[in-house]
Amino acid sequence: MKNILYTLALIVCFSSFGQEDKKQGLVIKYFKSGEVSKIENYIDGKLQGEYFWYYKSGEVMSKENYVDGKKQGESITYRESGEPFSKTNYVDGKKQGESITYSKSGEVVSKTNYVNGKFQGEYSLYFKSGEVMSKVNYVDGKK
Repeated sequence: MKNILYTLALIVCFSSFGQEDKKQGLVIKYFKSGEVSKIENYIDGKLQGEYFWYYKSGEVMSKENYVDGKKQGESITYRESGEPFSKTNYVDGKKQGESITYSKSGEVVSKTNYVNGKFQGEYSLYFKSGEVMSKVNYVDGKK
């Protein structure tokens, strides 16, 4: 009987050894000065739902969406003034589709296409006037 209890105690110890508490629920992080720096949500230790990063001024720096710990959908990065800096789409944590960057005044600076996280198709740079400055074609991430 003593050996059985000892064996059961070892099994319980080893089965819980190395397991960490998983984050669960809403997590709000702050700058040292007290302003909110991030808002994130966890389910079973994985990011889930909307995720926000903030500038110290309180303006949103970026807005992302997560499903089971992987980026999913449109991710937008903002300038501190509130205008968008970039927009990129994600599927299962990998860039997918068109990614656009913008100038401070809102003009398109570049457009890139991704397939499964790799450059695919046309990458274009634009002048402030909107005219194409240059184009490069990519296949599986290579020029």
